[in-house]
Amino acid sequence: MDRQTPSSFTSNGSIGGLQTNVTYSQNSNELAMLQKSLRGSNQFYKCSKPKLIKEE
Repeated sequence: MDRQTPSSFTSNGSIGGLQTNVTYSQNSNELAMLQKSLRGSNQFYKCSKPKLIKEE
C-alpha cells in the first residue's frame, strides 16, 4: 500500500487473477477499484470516513 497524502492511499495487487489498483480518497470519500483487463471491471464506491480499528 502506498500513501501519497495523509488523506489517500493506493494499493496494487491481484483480485481474481487480474491486475487491480484500489485507490481511496478521504477528501471525496470515494473508493475506486480499477482492473487492467478487458475481462475486468472498474468499480467506484462512495464511502463514509474510515475509522481506526487497530494500530500496531
